[in-house]
Amino acid sequence: MHNLTVAEQRALMGIVSGRSVLEIAALAERSPETIRSQLKRLYAKTRTSGQVELLHRIYDPMFRKDARSDDNPA
Repeated sequence: MHNLTVAEQRALMGIVSGRSVLEIAALAERSPETIRSQLKRLYAKTRTSGQVELLHRIYDPMFRKDARSDDNPA
């Protein structure tokens, strides 16, 4: 999905996990500037403008699916 590199996926998982850029950088043994660069590429590929919009893009489809299943009990 979105042709993310391994590094971009790692940055995404860090954001989803609630980590800061500094924490992601320390865990990945990269500089914060490298992580910021990866996040910028990630935002471009996902057509988002930042962390909040990215998280909405990830989680909104799940919320819509949950809402539909609540409306139609099995």
